[in-house]
Amino acid sequence: MSVFWMVEVLMVTLPVIGVSLAAAVTADAVSRRPRDTVREPDRAEVAGDSSASPVLTARAVRRDRDWHRVANRAWTVCIAASVIAVTAVGLLIIVG
Repeated sequence: MSVFWMVEVLMVTLPVIGVSLAAAVTADAVSRRPRDTVREPDRAEVAGDSSASPVLTARAVRRDRDWHRVANRAWTVCIAASVIAVTAVGLLIIVG
């Protein structure tokens, strides 16, 4: 593997680490938030309302999403990208 490709791998993994870390911290914070702080109407309650839109709102999607699973995946991506970046730096030190 040439030095050019090792630098390219490093340049790709660094933004991935930053984005996945931000996603992991955010999803972790949302997953730990108590669900009963703001009560949203259930879909059954909204279904009887004639003025209700059939389109899901951002709050409904945010409430229904499994944030714990999103946080786990983001942490996994962050750790994997960090290992790849450390390996690339180690190889650059050895080669360079």
